[in-house]
Amino acid sequence: MAQQNTRVTQGFVGTLGRCWRRPSLTLIEIAWRWAVGIPALVGAFVLAGRIAQATPLAGTGVETMTIGDPMGAAVAMSLAVGRLWGPVVRAAEWYVPMVAGAWRREWGEDFCCSR
Repeated sequence: MAQQNTRVTQGFVGTLGRCWRRPSLTLIEIAWRWAVGIPALVGAFVLAGRIAQATPLAGTGVETMTIGDPMGAAVAMSLAVGRLWGPVVRAAEWYVPMVAGAWRREWGEDFCCSR
């Protein structure tokens, strides 16, 4: 028998229905945002600021980009992303697993996947 695919909107409506029947799920979601999500977001902003301060973008043309020259802006953005890519990947290698570990520690492995 063929497996039926559920559209994303149907899954979302199902989730809303479960939350309506169990208001504690909404409380858990809000608690997660405050306990894990907001500190993770603040940490990401701090990390991004440190990367931006440590990575010089002078000479990439980012300072002189204009709407009137979209090709020049694309080249400048490409050069800037090329300089930022390495530091961002190195930071993400430890930051993303750390945040995922915080999620798992806070709510358990199967919290979001239980039916």
